[in-house]
Amino acid sequence: MIFILPLIVRWLLWLNVFQKKEYRLDRLFSYLKTEEGQKEMLMILPQKGSLSRQTLKRPKPTLRVVLLAIFSLVVLLIATFWGISHSSLLFLLWLLILLILIPDIILLCSLPFLLVFHIVVRVLLFLAQYKLNRTKPMIIGITGSYGKSSTKHLLAHLLSEKYEVFTTERSYNTPFSLAMQILTRYQGEKVVVLEFAAYKPGEIKFLAKKFSPKISIITGLTSQHLATFGSIKNIIEAKAELIEVLPGDGLVFFNDADEGTAKIVEYGLSRKSKKNIVYSYSSPDLNIKYSPLLINQLAQLSFELNRIKVDTKIIGEQFFPIIKGAVVVSKQLGLSSGQIAKGLCSFQPNDLFINFFQHHSDFWILDDGRTANPAGFRAALALSQDIIKKRKITGNLFLITSGLIDLGDNSETIHFQLAKQSKDIFDKVVYLGEAGKEQFKKVYGDNLFSDITQAKKIIHQLTKNDFVLVEGRLPIEIAKLLEIKQ
Repeated sequence: MIFILPLIVRWLLWLNVFQKKEYRLDRLFSYLKTEEGQKEMLMILPQKGSLSRQTLKRPKPTLRVVLLAIFSLVVLLIATFWGISHSSLLFLLWLLILLILIPDIILLCSLPFLLVFHIVVRVLLFLAQYKLNRTKPMIIGITGSYGKSSTKHLLAHLLSEKYEVFTTERSYNTPFSLAMQILTRYQGEKVVVLEFAAYKPGEIKFLAKKFSPKISIITGLTSQHLATFGSIKNIIEAKAELIEVLPGDGLVFFNDADEGTAKIVEYGLSRKSKKNIVYSYSSPDLNIKYSPLLINQLAQLSFELNRIKVDTKIIGEQFFPIIKGAVVVSKQLGLSSGQIAKGLCSFQPNDLFINFFQHHSDFWILDDGRTANPAGFRAALALSQDIIKKRKITGNLFLITSGLIDLGDNSETIHFQLAKQSKDIFDKVVYLGEAGKEQFKKVYGDNLFSDITQAKKIIHQLTKNDFVLVEGRLPIEIAKLLEIKQ
């Protein structure tokens, strides 16, 4: 049948969209207001070249999406069989209507799951809270617009030089993932390091009351998730909730390299009658001294910490504030400079950090594919410029990106600024997303390529002394060609 294949493709596409938006109605409706979301709504028939195993947009198989897929498929099959009883013309018209309404059908089918999931999460949080309360560990909470996961993993590694430490895997920071990690992996460790994320005010406070921190760390402030927050003011209020819930003897650490964190701290403290002790990452009170930062040919960071040489495997000067944050908290918790230096040297960055490597075709790749915020994008551009200069790269310079999402009304302005900044470094851009594409097109003109076939051809032609910056998540087939994880 002419509509069966488009029905399947559109059904898989919208299951994928719901999964990416974490089944949250606020994120979904914000997405539908964007150019990319509206394009997906209007794209009734599959695009040319989108039906291969690599290009077909489909969800990752999880229990939640499988249940939603089964329920929505049953509804579609019932509706389809109902239409069979009518004439051929009416049946084809009915299939066309179903094809158009697939996003709405999946939305309606998701509502019972949202209610059930809400109840399940509350039960899991209660059980996780009970499990932690039995051992009463010291909880360290981390929040910010960026840098949460990298700070969490580095800090947990440093503290393991002295303590038994539990932390969540990858960037798990939602109510469900936090509860599941604690229930399945926590084994009574005395120190627990958690990251707290939010898309609107109230969410961090809700979680932090379940898992009450003794130490709060504020990593940074940027225009991330503005589509759901609505304003920078709301982001500040939301992140400050991690300070509001601190007990009277709790401590606050903040990244003084980011001006916005001071606003978060100030707002959080203003909501409390008893103020907490506050340390910046550069606080002189803890007697931490660094030598000037050195960056080697692989962009890895080296420095002296209280006259102890530290050679890290961490790439990019933008990660130095994260190092300082992990160091200052570790120092406050009684680690010696020697223990901290040892931990910094032995830390192996995971795929949440930037990776710099040489492709099998000999061109160089700076992979910043896991970040999705303006601050990270700008930092990666600055790092690219430094690498190009240090390594004297004279070949083709390509930026490959899908742009940034969830920026709300600021999307056009932010993307235009990023386009101008990147144009000072990169000759050409391969742009594989919709958000921000028009702004980059205005800056790059004919040197912007947005077709996947063109992208493949460009990658195949890259050779020694060429350089590529990957910024944000890319289509699976492009990621595989570049040999990067997504």
